[in-house]
Parts: sequence; C-alpha cells; structure tokens
Amino acid sequence: VSTAADDIIARPGNAGRRLAAAWEKLYGIKPDYSEAYSQAIKAVEDAVLPVVTPNDKVWTLGKAITVLENQKWTLNLAKSSEKAPPSEVLVKMLRMLWVGEPDRHGGNTEGTEATFEESVLAVSIAVAVVNMFSVEGLAYKPE
Repeated sequence: VSTAADDIIARPGNAGRRLAAAWEKLYGIKPDYSEAYSQAIKAVEDAVLPVVTPNDKVWTLGKAITVLENQKWTLNLAKSSEKAPPSEVLVKMLRMLWVGEPDRHGGNTEGTEATFEESVLAVSIAVAVVNMFSVEGLAYKPE
C-alpha cells in the first residue's frame, strides 16, 4: 500500500496531495484520525468525480456512487465472479468508505471521531481507488 501511495503522491494533481495529507494525519507526529479519513475521501473524490461526473459543478462522493451504480460502471477485469460482480465491488467499496466516515455530519458529534483502525482502512481503500482511476485504459469502463 505504501508503494502505491508513494506513486500516487508523486503524481501531479489534488488526489496525490490529499492522499499525502491523509497519510501524514494517519502516521505523522501529530495524528488526527478523523482528518486522515476526511482527506482520504477527498482524495477519492478528486480521482473519481472528474471521470464519473465531469460536467457536475457540485461534486460529492455520494452523487458519484449513484452515477456509478445507475450507469453500471465496472472494473476492467478479464475474469470475474458472479459472486463479486466488478461493478458492485467498486460501488460497495466507495459506499463503505463514504458511509463509514464517523464525523461527516454536523450536530451532535460526541464520540464520532474516527479511530486509527477506521482511518487505516479508509486510507488503504483510497489508495486502491485513486490508483484504479489513475491507470488509463485499465481502470473503468461503462458496461
């Protein structure tokens, strides 16, 4: 994961910068797990939204998830299993990341900070998703 993260961070663009910020907040001297999770989601949005909803001026991961689901986008794999259809795996990974952010809403935020474990998973998923969307011709195609 760290090798893939290093590669993404070295690329130009916001996804790499946000992923670097997420990594720093997760593993740095002054950790902030909620901020790491938040930056991981933003890195995913930076990679996914220009591809999935390029003409939308109000980008959100939730909106991209709906578009991916409705348009039946899929991972570009030569082989797959009906038990894990690539289009569903992609959407479920993104939904898990999006819904799992403990403090994404205002109001009563007591006890809603992300844990280290949650943030590790969020950053790891973000690395995978950003990498998938960054590989030209290999990442995704509508079914």
